[in-house]
Amino acid sequence: MRGAGSTRGAGVRSVNYATSPLLASRTPPWRSRFVVLLVAGAFALLLGRAVYVQIVAAPFYQAQG
Repeated sequence: MRGAGSTRGAGVRSVNYATSPLLASRTPPWRSRFVVLLVAGAFALLLGRAVYVQIVAAPFYQAQG
């Protein structure tokens, strides 16, 4: 009986990702920067919204109950 953590079985093939032209291609540097800037922008937007709700519009929300 084999353990549950065994990764090699009778029907399991190994995959060499370097042979696939789609997976072997490098990501352009601008795309990585774009994704980082997009995530940072979303974080800044959420932070700004939190500041607005907690500080700027607090009296309005207190009056609303």
